[in-house]
Amino acid sequence: MVLVAADDEHAAATETLADGLAKWTASHGTRDVGEFLLEWFAGPTRGGVEPWMDNAGQVSLVFQNPQLSVVVIRWGDNLAKYGHAHVCERVWSWTVEGKVHVNDSPIANDGVPLEGADHVEVTGEPGALSVHVYQTEVGNMVCHPTKCGCTSNRKLVLCQGVHSVTDAERGASVSRIVGRQKGENVCQKSLRLYTNFRDLIELLHHEIETIAQGEVHSEEHIARISALLSAVRINESEYARYLRFHNKAYTRNLVGYDVPSDDGRAKFTVLILCWDKGQMSPIHDHAGSSCWVKVLQGQVREIRYDTASDPDAPPRVIRDLTLGAQGTCYINDTQGVHSMGNPNPDQVSVSLHVYAPPYVLCRLFDVKTGAQSTGSMATARIPSNPFPWSAQSLELTEFYERVREAVNSDNCDMVGHLVERLVLKEREWTEFVHFDAYRYTRSLVALEADFSLMVLCWNTGQGTPIHTHGTKVCSWVKVLRGSIVLKRYSGTSANPKLDQTLTFSEGDNIDCNLFKGMHMLQNESENDPAVTLHLYSPPFVQMAYLDSAGVDRVIPVVHSATSTKRTRCADPISICDKVIQRSRSVGGSFSDDVEDGRVDELLSFFEQDKDPNVFTNLNALSRFIVIRGLRDEAAHRHVLRALDRMHINPDEWHEFVEASSGSPSQILISRGSNFKLVLRRIDPLTQTPRQRPETCSWIKILSGEVLHSQFLEGTEVHSTTLTSRTAVYVSNLLETSFRNVATEPCYMMQILL
Repeated sequence: MVLVAADDEHAAATETLADGLAKWTASHGTRDVGEFLLEWFAGPTRGGVEPWMDNAGQVSLVFQNPQLSVVVIRWGDNLAKYGHAHVCERVWSWTVEGKVHVNDSPIANDGVPLEGADHVEVTGEPGALSVHVYQTEVGNMVCHPTKCGCTSNRKLVLCQGVHSVTDAERGASVSRIVGRQKGENVCQKSLRLYTNFRDLIELLHHEIETIAQGEVHSEEHIARISALLSAVRINESEYARYLRFHNKAYTRNLVGYDVPSDDGRAKFTVLILCWDKGQMSPIHDHAGSSCWVKVLQGQVREIRYDTASDPDAPPRVIRDLTLGAQGTCYINDTQGVHSMGNPNPDQVSVSLHVYAPPYVLCRLFDVKTGAQSTGSMATARIPSNPFPWSAQSLELTEFYERVREAVNSDNCDMVGHLVERLVLKEREWTEFVHFDAYRYTRSLVALEADFSLMVLCWNTGQGTPIHTHGTKVCSWVKVLRGSIVLKRYSGTSANPKLDQTLTFSEGDNIDCNLFKGMHMLQNESENDPAVTLHLYSPPFVQMAYLDSAGVDRVIPVVHSATSTKRTRCADPISICDKVIQRSRSVGGSFSDDVEDGRVDELLSFFEQDKDPNVFTNLNALSRFIVIRGLRDEAAHRHVLRALDRMHINPDEWHEFVEASSGSPSQILISRGSNFKLVLRRIDPLTQTPRQRPETCSWIKILSGEVLHSQFLEGTEVHSTTLTSRTAVYVSNLLETSFRNVATEPCYMMQILL
């Protein structure tokens, strides 16, 4: 089942069903919600004010919070039967208009309870209207049954107001489904969770349980995290940043880390392993930790061995399993040891690994003799922060407050002084200091509208490419461990000329003026790693550069569970989720945030030059449109900037294509009271009719490229080629046409007023 979104904004004089439900659940919880619904549908407020009222043949999710879902079905000729599975404890159904049956039994207007129903089939006559309530404490998702085929998915229209669940809440619900027997009857395709690494790290922070030394996770918990990882879909454009293959050995690339604030012991780590053709790991254990594996690309083979029954004998194979893309597996030391790798001699493989808790040393086993040795997962070790705490020292919380004041007043000297005083605690050192064998690491500590703070870790010989921060970004650096060399250049990026080489030792601060223009940093030591602290204002997160072959590259960010809490203004989706949670907590609308300019204030970072990539999903995009609104020029500018930055997972929008019969030129993704979000297809070597649009719109090219032409009184006044990921505003003052000059279909996403 594909979720699609619709707006919840209507005339202020009439209360929407979602608004009423929000107020009811805020004061009553889920108790007697059926009574409220019966009164609402019988009352005067339902006089055609809801978009879903006239959606013939549509299934609409009109309300959802973490404990309750309300679905309304307007039956039509194209929707006479609707089979689905429930992942919840209690279900009620009512007929509001016409005749509707559940499992061949008619349902009346007083509610039919279906407690514990795994799979139901609902049928209705054209024009009928029925309402269905799903209530649970662990997840309220409406899913496909196992044998659905997933070839003609019914789109579930999500009335995407402030009352919807956030992506984090949906992920938490997914992780609990397999722990219930009902989850076995649910098609995994309907549980897909399109997300990004930052949100995944935060979700795992809440979902993975901490275990004491010597303990193992319960079977139920293992199944929950396995279900979550099975549902997760990471955009290839995002995980590609972490890929680094080596012909001599597979590589381990750090994605995220979690050290709980109340415990010095790390909770989990997330890595991407890159397997070149035919590469395999040695046989190894996991030092008492849990290990979850998800295949992102290619195939991964796991050979599991028993070494406990006869420690003096060669390891005995107990399982040989090959997983394809999106496949998952789990192991801990009570289940055996294993070797993993790429079984294919002609293609590479990529896998995502979650270790809880992280470990540094493990046992290796000789495949022929069973002889044991010790292997290390660390590429470098370094003592913790050498600077003792003093009366002048600043911890992170106080540092943030002082830095905000300093950067807002453009007091560069004060910012440098604050960086000099900052001291990382032992827990923070554990969380942010990580080394890689092949390139330096960049751990994100905090990201706010005014600044970003990062810890960079340099193994011996590692350095940045020659780069610039642009003309607006100031940078302050403190050397925490080892020494670092700054090289400054003149000339051009194609022909740089070395002008100055400066060496800074442990405890030194590097003046912000030294980072103006082209430069690079490098640890030139042959023996000692180095650690540096970097503050950028305005924020500078993405380290992009051209490699020697002229290919665009990005040095990826290492996320931490605590830094995700300090990056909630990092993109428009996070801001909207913040507004959703706040509004739900007060039981009402987000209009106060919009009216007092709070949303505009939070979105002001769009006007600054930040990380141009936000990896997100279609539901989150619709939440952004609803909450931001399309009322004025500032809103129009924010929407265009957001579309330009957003990367939608191709697998997600392809689901809409697969679910549509034939090859329609336009597929409705989302609809609200004042906008539509559609997916458009332009066939190869074809051109759309030249016409003046009824309203202005925003377009983002998802795949392919088109020639966009605009005309005034029959004369072409503008023409440009739009390539994949390009976003553009289309005026309704000019005639417009699109021509696909390629031999493959072009898909574009369009927001229409």
